[in-house]
Amino acid sequence: MFKNYSLNVIAQFLGRAFSIGAQLFVFILIARRFGVEFVGKYAYFLTFVNVCATFADFGTNVTATKDLPRFHGEQRRRYWGSVFLIRGSLVVVTMGLACVALLVLRDDMRTTLLIGVCTIPFAA
Repeated sequence: MFKNYSLNVIAQFLGRAFSIGAQLFVFILIARRFGVEFVGKYAYFLTFVNVCATFADFGTNVTATKDLPRFHGEQRRRYWGSVFLIRGSLVVVTMGLACVALLVLRDDMRTTLLIGVCTIPFAA
């Protein structure tokens, strides 16, 4: 059980490290290419999407990483089904709330943030 848990944690860590490294690289490229004003809008966009993704995840990733090694066979399939159902529901609710939030956020970025709402399932 400890071996499976360790592999899950290592895979999650490597995925997160790659994601952070890629974001840093892209952020530097955007800053050099488009300037300060665009970087501010890009940071606003990323913050919006990351906050929404955090709500959409709501700890299911960590919980699944911890619990999956305990289950085998049919139990594991049912557990995966439950995780996907909960996660899918959280994503849909978060996307709906994010669309409502667009009504009170910056007018000049509404279209950009709407595109960001569409990325929430992939960011969570």
